[in-house]
Amino acid sequence: NEGSLEGNIRKRLQIIDELTGGENPALYINIGGGIASTGSKADKNALRSGYHKKIKISIFPDKKGMLFEMAKRGVPVIHLANISDLMKKYELPINPVPLPEPGNGKLFYASRYNIYMVGFAAFILLLTLGIFVFLDHNNRRPEESIVSEEIQV
Repeated sequence: NEGSLEGNIRKRLQIIDELTGGENPALYINIGGGIASTGSKADKNALRSGYHKKIKISIFPDKKGMLFEMAKRGVPVIHLANISDLMKKYELPINPVPLPEPGNGKLFYASRYNIYMVGFAAFILLLTLGIFVFLDHNNRRPEESIVSEEIQV
């Protein structure tokens, strides 16, 4: 904590530059909406969650925060805002005790249908239906009466 937003941003940039030897990082990941990271609520909301290879600086209303600084440097960004919504979407537990095993949950797998199997099953169903309609049509004769002659007066 450097006592001001600008000081906090400067300190973070200094740490990044020390760790990378003055080179730009390959990727900047922002999780959540801390003021030093996003600059302001308006800047946070100006950028949708997800991967951004190149960010237009003009989308930032206030042009503050690490996201803005990384955009100026041309660093790709992964911005993860509204973490609780993402956790609900992928059915991830919030503050679980004990921690789940890595690789479990909807985040790591998806249910998909085999389109070829669905198409094959639909073809068999339509073929079977067509055979029943054809056989039923051939078994009916127009000259046959539905009402028996005994009932007619």
